[in-house]
Amino acid sequence: MTIAQCALGVALKDLGAASIDHSTFYGNQIAVSVYEKNPGMGGGEATVLRSILSNSSDSPVFADSLSTLFVSDALYDSDTLAFDNLIEANPLFADPDGYDFALLEGSPASAAAATGEDYGSSLFWDVSGRDVAIVEFGYAGLTDPNFEWIRLENGGEATINLFGYALDDAVSWVCLEDLMLAPGESIWIVKDASFFVEAEELVRGWDGGQLANEGERILLKDAAGIVIDFVRYEPVAPWPIPIAGSEALVRVSASLDNHFPESWTTEALNATAEITLPSRTLLVYPNPAADAVVVWGDFDGSPTVEVSWYALTGQRLNHMSVAPEVSPTGQRLQLNVGDFAPGTYLLRIGSQSRLVQVY
Repeated sequence: MTIAQCALGVALKDLGAASIDHSTFYGNQIAVSVYEKNPGMGGGEATVLRSILSNSSDSPVFADSLSTLFVSDALYDSDTLAFDNLIEANPLFADPDGYDFALLEGSPASAAAATGEDYGSSLFWDVSGRDVAIVEFGYAGLTDPNFEWIRLENGGEATINLFGYALDDAVSWVCLEDLMLAPGESIWIVKDASFFVEAEELVRGWDGGQLANEGERILLKDAAGIVIDFVRYEPVAPWPIPIAGSEALVRVSASLDNHFPESWTTEALNATAEITLPSRTLLVYPNPAADAVVVWGDFDGSPTVEVSWYALTGQRLNHMSVAPEVSPTGQRLQLNVGDFAPGTYLLRIGSQSRLVQVY
């Protein structure tokens, strides 16, 4: 069983019972919920085994005091679950935004069951990928406390009418007009529109609230009130930390699940990252990093690439030739940063450079 993008994945109420095995839940507000709906009818009962509970905006599971819920041999990646034999980790789906839940090599859900089987479902249906998503936001207000924004982009193949769409939790905004967003187009939802008078894309002011500097959750809901995307950011590593000149947190790729910190990087406002990586563009994650970074790019098929690390003073710290791993989507390097003291460093590969924060 695979359940994606609905409020409640499985809801068992009023003596309803189920055993859920080898299932994948993604993008639900609550993946599995057991409760009493009608007074006097009693709660529900559920057992969840060898399953994946991913990207739950509220909680992976919920049980009221009248219900029974048992979860074991499962993987989850949001909130905290008080059960034994669970893995809290990124499941490493092939393309979660495209609803491709095949497990990439190295997924902690691969062969994780005691029987040697993978966690999650082995059968998936054809579902069109996510269309409107949060692809950028700025919360730090380093220039001005009112300089805050959230950028939504239509990554689908059809024009979307945003009437009824809403932002919730961190800020309040409801689209009360017929607002058409074509494929590839963006809309900026902002605290103070005066900062965006030169923007070429749609700009709308939000109705209330402010993005908390201590971190909070941003919910994006469709016209039916279903949470279709969310980000719960924090102002500490491993989340990228805004600095003067690079206040924008930008999603680095549509193939990465954006509720994970490694799916975001910092950029200057209006110098936003491409959702589809162009040729010879470097993708560095996680950033900030503690032990190692992974670099994806197109290095012209070279058997080795020249890698240099610099301090911000300009001093070159080291230089090496590294052989990249080759995959159908590009070339991959894994670089150690564990020997660096905490701080910001310049990574240079060929003619390209990236700032990397080490903590």
